[in-house]
Amino acid sequence: MDNLLSSLKLQLGKVPTNKIVDQQQSNIDSTRLIPDLKIPNNIRDAMMTNDATKWLEAAKNELHQSDRLNVWTAFDAIPNIKVLEVQWIFALKHENEGKIIKHKVQYAVKGFMQHPGQDFGDLYSPKESLVTLCLIIILKVKKKLHMTTFDVSGAYIHSSIEEEIYVKAPTELSPEIKGKVMKLNKALFGTKQAARYWWLFFKSIMESMGLVEMEFEASLYVYKKGDSYIIIWMHVDNGVLLTNDNAMLSQVQSQMTTKLEVKWNHQQDRIVGINLNIIDNELHLEQRLLATQIVETYPRCTITKSTPLPLQQCDPEDATPVSIKELQHFIRSLMYLTSGSRPDLDFSVNFLARYSHIPMEECWNLLDHLIGYLKKTTNKLLKLRPIMMCHLALWTDANWGGTFERLTSGGLIRYAGCPVQ
Repeated sequence: MDNLLSSLKLQLGKVPTNKIVDQQQSNIDSTRLIPDLKIPNNIRDAMMTNDATKWLEAAKNELHQSDRLNVWTAFDAIPNIKVLEVQWIFALKHENEGKIIKHKVQYAVKGFMQHPGQDFGDLYSPKESLVTLCLIIILKVKKKLHMTTFDVSGAYIHSSIEEEIYVKAPTELSPEIKGKVMKLNKALFGTKQAARYWWLFFKSIMESMGLVEMEFEASLYVYKKGDSYIIIWMHVDNGVLLTNDNAMLSQVQSQMTTKLEVKWNHQQDRIVGINLNIIDNELHLEQRLLATQIVETYPRCTITKSTPLPLQQCDPEDATPVSIKELQHFIRSLMYLTSGSRPDLDFSVNFLARYSHIPMEECWNLLDHLIGYLKKTTNKLLKLRPIMMCHLALWTDANWGGTFERLTSGGLIRYAGCPVQ
């Protein structure tokens, strides 16, 4: 095992060297375009597609917004100054049924070239929980509250950056700045500290409006006045606003729109990639699009299965090591699917995740089986019907009767009769 770990040549916690940076760049260039194979890698590729006009318009909008928000200042190139590489990131936004509704382009920094202590300091930013989102939606159904979702356009570039960082200029679309470098005034997407600065910036806006950040989850903000209250849950640039007071809703929307570039969606049919449908006080959650993308991009041949894992599981520790990157990608995608609407995959995905740091050939065989099950159950959805009583209940158990010196534990949290974790 020690020899295997040594062969991976991981240099964790060290300052990036040219070799590591080159390897990171190689990983970017060789990464399969998952989950959507129509997405180009760069401006040149984008201009050769059938959607060239749409990609170009999206890229120009990105630069116009950067100028509008004073993201950077152009300077003549200075000798011996560190200039970070950049990359155009392309993405497609889909509606519930998978139809493309928007072409998105971001000008991103290759943050793996940054040095700790020089280009960035503290990186902490809170991680939002889909469990909390589920609780909020159940609360909306149970108490018949007003709910709306919103997107913050160019979230990260609203927040200022403290470090002095220079990046290459977007000369592909702005030839007039050829020979210049761009000094960042805002936290451009891709910089390691961007998530932290955006969190602090959004938090300051919420506090200026009277909302309080929750201690147990820093992505949740609450304001209460008398019997009226408002709850805001934030996931990077996507948010959910819940209230029992229409006047308070209008006031908060107006205040947020003056401070951020916000797009409001009152249809409530899709939240952070999870399709939402409320029918007769019953909540339906599904991620059919993500499940389909996982199945269609899976590189191995699979047949449909009736169970997430085979009844007789082999031990992956006794098998041959295999490539790590692609297998980890599918495990991560399945973990998001599990958290959002597919608790039936929970044990299987967590079982495979135990071996994701050094996957073995048997892991691929088990993943083949799991993808076969997903292929058969792509359209499966999660139905939740809240009951009158608002009890929060927790069950937990553990088993020492399995593999020697291994503990298997699990738990279940239910609110208003609905499982949330």
